[in-house]
Amino acid sequence: MGREFQEVFNWGFIGSFVTASTAVVAIANTLRQWWKLEPRWSALVAAEVLAFYAAAAADSTFTIGRFFLVLGFGALLCCYAMGLQASVVGLAQRFTGGARAGAPVGWWASWF
Repeated sequence: MGREFQEVFNWGFIGSFVTASTAVVAIANTLRQWWKLEPRWSALVAAEVLAFYAAAAADSTFTIGRFFLVLGFGALLCCYAMGLQASVVGLAQRFTGGARAGAPVGWWASWF
């Protein structure tokens, strides 16, 4: 049973995506604090820069198809990172008994 489960999911890809999305959230929060970008724009900028950096490190040749593929993966990474951070906020609110009315939730508060 366990072997079939491993073959269904590409765990290396999922692990890399989780790691990259965590990096996107951290970079986006830094961009938001330093340059006062809106949270969703800072996440998109961070995801696209990280996606293009990874693509350039893997292969430096340029084709228009590869450009759009990397652009799409960057957008997907941005959505995944924002979903990951929303899940963290939801879990934190559930375990801490919910946020007080009008009080910031902490480091993640400005994302919503």
